[in-house]
Amino acid sequence: MTIANVQPTQIDDIGELSAVAFADDPIFREIFTDRRRHRAYLLTTLAITLRSKAPGRIARVALRDDAVVGVAVWHTEGAKSLPADLDRDMSRVLKKFLRRLGPDRQRFARFVLTHRATMPMEHGWLLGHLAVHPEHHRGGIGSALVADGLARADAQGRTVFVQTSRPEYVAFYERSGFTVISCHELYPDSPLLWNLRRAPGIPPDALADS
Repeated sequence: MTIANVQPTQIDDIGELSAVAFADDPIFREIFTDRRRHRAYLLTTLAITLRSKAPGRIARVALRDDAVVGVAVWHTEGAKSLPADLDRDMSRVLKKFLRRLGPDRQRFARFVLTHRATMPMEHGWLLGHLAVHPEHHRGGIGSALVADGLARADAQGRTVFVQTSRPEYVAFYERSGFTVISCHELYPDSPLLWNLRRAPGIPPDALADS
């Protein structure tokens, strides 16, 4: 397995991989009653993120036999400093999605409004996206992608934050030195969302396969 910077020719593959990896995500299943809308959302928003030329983003892929099997996207200035041009593009996309979502419109709008308010706003790195193709789970790919980013953050003495809506991933991140700082609903009766934090230089416990 090789970990490398994302190349423009890999963006479509990353979107498709992420759509499969997040197909059973509790929050996305709550929002989107039609999986095609969920897939379209991930493909579009990831393409905007990965094609952005703005500083403050590190995107890395895991490759096996030149095929993309995992991806990690890090924001080096945290959630509150996402690039302005990226935010403008995202806002434009989200408005288009709202017009096309039909019965999912209200749930999606509620998610957009509440999710940003729950993001950790302390100064530090944010692991904004981590996905491994299900066919390659338990192969150490997620652990390797996380370790790759944490080594860079540690070299700068930076705290790292991450969010997850899956309890099994809480344990995965804890093995990399993260600790839970909050757990809450985005809105009444929504799936739970965990915020985790890792101080710089925390050694991981023997990283388990993801």
